[in-house]
Order: sequence, then C-alpha cells, then structure tokens
Amino acid sequence: MISGVVFDMDGVMFDTEKLCCDIWLEVYRGDGIPITREVLNSFAGMTSESTAAFMLKRYGGGHDYRALDRLAEQRMAQRLRAEGVPVKPGLLPLLAYLREKEYRIALATSNVEHVARVALESAGVLPAFHATVFGDTIARSKPAPDIYLAAAAALGLPPEHCVALEDSPAGIRAAHAAGLYPVMVPDQIQPDDEIRSCLFALVPTLHDIPALLEAHNL
Repeated sequence: MISGVVFDMDGVMFDTEKLCCDIWLEVYRGDGIPITREVLNSFAGMTSESTAAFMLKRYGGGHDYRALDRLAEQRMAQRLRAEGVPVKPGLLPLLAYLREKEYRIALATSNVEHVARVALESAGVLPAFHATVFGDTIARSKPAPDIYLAAAAALGLPPEHCVALEDSPAGIRAAHAAGLYPVMVPDQIQPDDEIRSCLFALVPTLHDIPALLEAHNL
C-alpha cells in the first residue's frame, strides 16, 4: 500500500529549470568555461559537490568549481526572492489532494537548503510537507539512492510504500535504486529507453497524479 509521496523540486514543483540553466551558464561562461545546455542537462539533479566533481573531470583544473556553484546558488536565491517562484501547473491541487487523502509527503531535492527554502517559502508550500531532505545534508548525490532512502525514513515509511515524482534521469535512477515507485513528469529532458525501463509511470503534468494513484489502488 502506497502511503507516501516524495517530490523532487526544480522542474517538478517549480518551473525553475530554465532559470537554473541560464544562471549556471552565465556564471560558468563568465569564468571562461565553454559549457553548453547539453552538458548542464547531463548533471541535472546532482548536488553541488557532485557537480563540482563532474566539472573538474570534464574541464580540468584552473577553475574553482565549488566557488562558482556557490555564486550561482546566491544568484538563484536573489532571483527567487526578487521575482518569486513559478509554480508548476497542478502542484497546489495535488498537495491539497494528498493531504486530504492523508498521504505522507516529503521533499527530496538536490538543491542546497538555503536556496530551496527560499523557493518553498515564496510559493507558500513548505507547511504541506511532513519531511524535507536537501542536497547539502546527504553523503551521495542522485543517482545514488541516499536522498530517497533518507526521505522515506524521515516519513517513517519503507521505500516500497512511496512514490517518487521526478523530472531528471539522475532522479529517476536514484528513486529506482532506493526501491520507490518512480514517476516521471518530464520538464527539460525526455526519458530514453533506459530511463523508461526504471519507471512506474510517465505522466505529462502533476494534474495526472491523483488519477494515477487511484487507478492503481495506491
């Protein structure tokens, strides 16, 4: 019996993936790194530490990747405070539905806590969550299962009693490895055959989640 729903944040709850990409491109290119959107998409969903390791391996030394990530995070938080956060269609009705049906609700975002909290508070959705897990509080980044195992544990539920809502390949792999039911709500990236093989379901929007849960008696 499914009794928990675990949300990724950027690209699932909030329409912030393009803004994230724009800021990261601006910061990295400003430091002379010839990065592209395709490269950024390849580490979507990873933590700052994993992103820094990825960039070091791809572009070598000569850049302080952790400092660049911190700068990008600061600019992201500033933009969210100034402009608010664009909420994905269906998020607020879905949260209301889940609370009404007494599902346990958790957040599992690779974003650092201080940036994520700005977005959650700006959207007014933080009180809807029973548990929150942030990228700077776990040992290993998505696609490792750590963040989803931590989210299920924080809800007091076995992983196999939880659905995970994700938009990135790394997040789908993490949820699948942790033993949750991965549901993909694509944003910037469409699933390939390997990702499709990990999915419990593929839905176009958050509006489709209640019907999915009811159709499968979850």
